Amino acid sequence: MQITFEGTSKPRIDKYLSQTTEFTRGQIQKLISQQHITINGKSIKQTYKLQDGDQIHITPPDTNHELKAIAHPLEIVFENQDIYIINKPAGISVHPSEQNPGEETLINWMLGNKMELSNPSDKLRPGIVHRLDKDTSGLLIIAKNNPAHQKLNQMMADRKIQKNYYAICFFEPMSKQGVIDAPIARDFTNRTKMTIENSNHARTAITEFTLLKSQKLEEHKLSLLDINLKTGRTHQIRVHLNSIGLPIVGDQKYGSNKLNRRFFPEIKRQALHAYKLQFDWNEETVCATCELPEEIKNLI
Repeated sequence: MQITFEGTSKPRIDKYLSQTTEFTRGQIQKLISQQHITINGKSIKQTYKLQDGDQIHITPPDTNHELKAIAHPLEIVFENQDIYIINKPAGISVHPSEQNPGEETLINWMLGNKMELSNPSDKLRPGIVHRLDKDTSGLLIIAKNNPAHQKLNQMMADRKIQKNYYAICFFEPMSKQGVIDAPIARDFTNRTKMTIENSNHARTAITEFTLLKSQKLEEHKLSLLDINLKTGRTHQIRVHLNSIGLPIVGDQKYGSNKLNRRFFPEIKRQALHAYKLQFDWNEETVCATCELPEEIKNLI
């Protein structure tokens, strides 16, 4: 796991990571003492204070868990000598978690398809440079080799990869276009959730949206938004849209359970789909797109 620290607040590394990752402060301190956490490639102490631009690398201890190859069809939207772009279906995690290393994930499917994958220091995440939530569908870039993996990581950090999503939301935005600029941090009361927070450990998060279509839904409205994701924080789109009164249809964590049950009880996933990726690669412009899945395309 790699994180770029942005800001001038200079928080302690153990406190910062306990507030921005799923690890507790005690776990972070243990990982630091075992040299599983480095800053800019160097070992540090628990008291280290972060500087703007620091590259934090977390390498979990070996789990001795062997990733199994599982035969399952995959839709490859784009491929060259360095990368794949695949269309991930909803309902499957991108990679195993440290808490559940035996979970069947997209990586098991990629191994089952005998895909070339980079070999990063985190052995549970070969090829993975970014992720989508389990119940979000759409486009995902996979690195075939280590140089491509490193280059993609840097491009992500430099915001040189354009990522667009479709989101279907309850209600209608006040304007046809808008920007949500609100920092995001892990929720202290529920570490599986993220929240908007103006604090030293919150990370910059910027989401642009354009209203494509809206229609009546009895006394309410339903909207289709085009989302241009400027930063890639955990659950960013879901948290940001809910914060301005636009809960995503089917979102069980941040949405409106009352409206979901009333209008779309059959939808068991958030109506969020990564439909476009665009970036320059070796003097070529890569632009990959994919359609909305049928189960959410028919909502609006």
